[in-house]
Amino acid sequence: MKVVFVLGFLPNPRMYKRIYALKEENDVSVVCIKRTNQDIFTKQDIPGVDHYIATMDVPPASQLFRRMKATRGIKSFIVGKLHELQPDLIYTSGLDTLLAVYDYAMSHKVHVVYEVADLRESFIKDSKKSIVQRMIDAKICHTERKKFDCVDLLVVTSMKFYDAHYHEFYPKDKVVFVPNMPELSAFDTFCRKKEKRPFVLGFIGGIRYLDQMFLMLDAAKDLDVQVVMAGASVGNNSDFIEFCEKQPNVKLLGKYDYAKDIASLYGMMDAIYSVYDADNPNVRIALPNKLYESVYCGLPIIVAKNTYLSELVADWGVGVAVSHTDKSELVSALKRLRDDPEYYNHIVDNCEKKHNEMNIGIYLEELKDRIKTL
Repeated sequence: MKVVFVLGFLPNPRMYKRIYALKEENDVSVVCIKRTNQDIFTKQDIPGVDHYIATMDVPPASQLFRRMKATRGIKSFIVGKLHELQPDLIYTSGLDTLLAVYDYAMSHKVHVVYEVADLRESFIKDSKKSIVQRMIDAKICHTERKKFDCVDLLVVTSMKFYDAHYHEFYPKDKVVFVPNMPELSAFDTFCRKKEKRPFVLGFIGGIRYLDQMFLMLDAAKDLDVQVVMAGASVGNNSDFIEFCEKQPNVKLLGKYDYAKDIASLYGMMDAIYSVYDADNPNVRIALPNKLYESVYCGLPIIVAKNTYLSELVADWGVGVAVSHTDKSELVSALKRLRDDPEYYNHIVDNCEKKHNEMNIGIYLEELKDRIKTL
C-alpha cells in the first residue's frame, strides 16, 4: 500500500514513530511544510522514504487573514503532490492539512487517518470568550466537522481530546489511542546520572510558555539547582534565551537530534520539568511525551496542578504537581526531591513499576491492525 504522510510541519519524533511503523509493510513518503518561523524539528534520513518539503512562512492562527493566505499556499502544494503520488492512504495531522487532504480525498479513492496531538483552543468551549471569538470558534468547528467526512480513522494522543470535542460528531469505534511514548531503541544507551550533586532539573522540548520557564529558573536559582534545557525556541524568545545565557546555573543546549541525543540528555538529569500554563485549556487535557520518557528513565517529573497530566502522575506516583504560578510550591517540591533520598527513591521505584508499560510498540501494532481493516 502506498502511504503518504501529509504534515504542516517537518515530522517531529512522535510522527517519525508512525512513519517507521508503517514503512515496515508499506511504501511511505512524506509531504510536509517547513515553517520558517518554527524551525524546531530536524529531518531524518530514512532509507526508502522520500520527503517533499515546501518552506513557507505560516503565521499564528491569531493572525486570521495572513493565516488564511498561508493556508491557500499549503493547500496548493499538498494537493499538487498528492496528484503526483496517488496514495492509497493519507496520514495527516492539523486542520490546515486536513483542508487540502479533503479536497483531494473527495475526488479520489483514498483512506484518510487523522491524528490529534493538541486540541485547538477553538474546539474547547469557554464562557469567558468574547462573542466575536465564539463566532470565530463556531466557524472553525463547522469547517473541521465538514472536513471529517473524509476521515476513516481518528488517532488521539490523549483520550481527553475525544471526550472534550470529537465525541460530539465522530464515533468512538473509529478512534485509536496512541500515547506519545518514546521509541525504546532511542534509549538503549541511557545511563542514569551517578552524582547527586549538583542536582539537575531538566527541561526537554520546545521553549514556550515563558512564565513557566522563568518560574523554573527562579526556583532553581533560589536552591542553587542546575538547569539543563534542550530544545528549540518556539516563536520569538530572544529575550529569554539571552537571559538564560547569563545564568551560571543554566545550560542551554538548543535543538537536538532525538534518535541520537535523547538518551544522553536524560542521562544528565535528576528530575524533569513539565509545568505549562494550566490556564490554557489544551494544556489541561494533553499528555506530553515527557511523561512517558521520564517514567521509562526512572526520573521524577514535575507537572502543573489541575491537569489530566497531574492526575496520571498522582495515580502512578511518578512525580509531583505544583502550581503553575506559585514559585514557593516549586521551590518546596525541588527541595524535597533534592534533599530527601527516601522520597526521591520512592518515586523512582514507582517509575520502575510502570517501566514495562512504556512500550509504544503495543499501540503502534494496534494502529497498523486498524489501518489494515480500512
